[in-house]
Amino acid sequence: MTWLLQRIFAGLAAVLLVVLAAGLLLRMQFTGEATPEATSMGADAAWVSGSWVDAAQSPTPQERDALIETLEHAELAEIYVHVGELSADGELDPEGYTDATEFLDTVSQAAPDTRVLAWISHTAQGSSLTEDRFDDATLSTTVATAEEVVAAGFSGVHYAISPVTTNDPSLPRLLEQTRDRLDSDAVLSVQSQHLELIPGLRLPVFLATRSESFWSTGYVARISEHVDSVVLPGHDTRMPMESLYGGFMVRQTALLLDSVPHDVSVRIGAPAYRDEAWGRNAGAETVTTAIEAVQLGWSRSEERPPAAEAGDATGTAEAEQAPEEQGTTDSPAPVGMALYLLDEAQAQQRTDFARDWGW
Repeated sequence: MTWLLQRIFAGLAAVLLVVLAAGLLLRMQFTGEATPEATSMGADAAWVSGSWVDAAQSPTPQERDALIETLEHAELAEIYVHVGELSADGELDPEGYTDATEFLDTVSQAAPDTRVLAWISHTAQGSSLTEDRFDDATLSTTVATAEEVVAAGFSGVHYAISPVTTNDPSLPRLLEQTRDRLDSDAVLSVQSQHLELIPGLRLPVFLATRSESFWSTGYVARISEHVDSVVLPGHDTRMPMESLYGGFMVRQTALLLDSVPHDVSVRIGAPAYRDEAWGRNAGAETVTTAIEAVQLGWSRSEERPPAAEAGDATGTAEAEQAPEEQGTTDSPAPVGMALYLLDEAQAQQRTDFARDWGW
């Protein structure tokens, strides 16, 4: 019995040692100085709630004025406005974006160069390891849904599908078919899951939490083949301390930049919201820490350092049409951040973001 207890305590001590070492390594990532060039390139984005396009949830005049002020002073290349949650068979209720025209006109007047993408979400239960997230029928319906949304006046589609298991072939197929069916000037964006910090980490995390938290760098590269931009969320990291959150986001930024092709725009989220309807947001996850982490991670990228010349802010859709305007076809698509403007938290968080990111 004593021998068994010794083995159990030895095992627990080893696990604790690994956890402490991993925490120390993450904290060490969140140190040092970023290069001065790691700042806003005018290629940022923002998520906004569906109240702006849903007649049943019209915003107040004060909210409208605040958004217009943000649009006039921000450096937003894209806005992702939530148009609804896909049903299990890939359909979307058009009532969720009945007021789209008014919102699109507002953005066009306040920020004519900003593209408004329809943010289509789909949150499922369980893993897609043994069964693809979309079967063929659901995939076809989802693509048709994307076409209908773009026909309503949006500049493109921003998919946020989760959870998706690494190597699930249905998400790349969805993106490829959506790209083929939309007009060439429509922007296609996808939200990535967090990337595993070391190869193979996703498996023990899945066994421990029963949730699909991470993608491999190879899978995000595969996803990127069919889109104009990849957006990595800056929330729901489960990091208990600000320094750990910062270190985690440093690695996420560097991994993403070194995995996504150069002609695809990259954006990393800054968690400016309070309502957990949009995702868990621990106290450690702040806009200021997210920005500092992105700047550090960007500075450490081997494939896309911040000193490089940037292409068009909208990604490949424009870059392929007018390479002569960029000076060189080898110029990478831009790097930016994406700010959550989803609830009453936005005012102070917007101020912090503008100050720290260089708007």
